[in-house]
Amino acid sequence: MGTGRDRILERKLYPAGKVVFSQGERGDAAYVIESGAVAISLTDEKGKTIRLGLLRKGALFGEMAVIDGGQRMASAIVEEGAVLVRIPGDQMRGKMDKIDPFIRAVLKMLLDNLRGAHGVRPPAQTLEQHVEVLGQAVANIKAHCGVIGSLDGDPDFHELLKRQDSVLKDFRAFALVQGIPLD
Repeated sequence: MGTGRDRILERKLYPAGKVVFSQGERGDAAYVIESGAVAISLTDEKGKTIRLGLLRKGALFGEMAVIDGGQRMASAIVEEGAVLVRIPGDQMRGKMDKIDPFIRAVLKMLLDNLRGAHGVRPPAQTLEQHVEVLGQAVANIKAHCGVIGSLDGDPDFHELLKRQDSVLKDFRAFALVQGIPLD
């Protein structure tokens, strides 16, 4: 197998009943279902197994733990013999590192919210850290306005800056309501 762009993704046949990964494990890869079906379930604090869904062809799963560095919030077990394409965590993180810091922060917050809805909190960033990242992203874009002269007069670009300022203000307001000091 090569590295970087020339790396070939692994395709593997999994028989029915095979555990792809278990709740609580560290996420080292995400998977795409090429054929078959995979059941996603979690075990609650009382030991009861709760089925979250059955995924089929084209579904992506296991990405949350890879993206946010948290533990697997659920188990994935093949229900019908499946061909899965394994996307290594280092490849996913490499792609994530290349996206805009603002978008990356929003994505991580969405994942935190989803984990929170299921009662699973990752070792995630605090709200203060999220606000700081968003503030840095807005400051970086504003700093580049002078460098990117062609965008300086672009009304769409300035609208984007206003929206990012608005999102940052909303996060700061939320933090104040929650009693979280940001400065």
